[in-house]
Amino acid sequence: MLKNTRQVDHNKITKSSGSDFKLLAVLLYMLILFLAGVLTAPQASAQANVYRSNQGSPGRKTVGFGFSNPYQSTTAGYPSFGMPQDVGNGFYSVKAGSVALPMWKAPSGFFYPWAPRPESFSYAYPMPVLAISKVTQSVAPAVPPLAVELQDLGNYLEKARLERRMAEADISRLSARIAEIKEKERALRVAGSGNIDPSDEAQMRRELEQIGSECSSKMKP
Repeated sequence: MLKNTRQVDHNKITKSSGSDFKLLAVLLYMLILFLAGVLTAPQASAQANVYRSNQGSPGRKTVGFGFSNPYQSTTAGYPSFGMPQDVGNGFYSVKAGSVALPMWKAPSGFFYPWAPRPESFSYAYPMPVLAISKVTQSVAPAVPPLAVELQDLGNYLEKARLERRMAEADISRLSARIAEIKEKERALRVAGSGNIDPSDEAQMRRELEQIGSECSSKMKP
């Protein structure tokens, strides 16, 4: 009885093995590229989020007293500011063009326009908050961190109470408004994982500006 014999084609086996190896190499290379993309995506996303946050929210770009200030006003066209001159009891006079701005220096180091103003006082620009740069030793408009401004305004009202420079009813009313804003700021920051929506922050800053303006008008010299 004859048995069928089949000659093994070693060339075909070799070619098949080589083809499989190339395919495996291509698949491995694609897998490496995919994993690299997955690993770097969070980093790229984080960088993008940092960029967006730095562009979108003044509170997060703000630097404190003693550092260069990224919010020096260009839209208001302020004239240059002179160095603050101490006039006593925490109040200062700051030369701005031909006008002397009455300011109050907070413990944080910022100069606020909450000081009493003369009856004839007039200024052609929005009253700024000022800070001195340690780098350039110059005075420029500043945007304090919201929490810092809230604390400073509260300190100012407490100073008015201790020195009896404002009616107690006004102090109590304005202090209650500050407490409401402070609670709102805290709630929004918690809800935003440390960040506050720029529109919400802008609204709170407008409210603080109104309170500060009222302090200036009601504070006794």
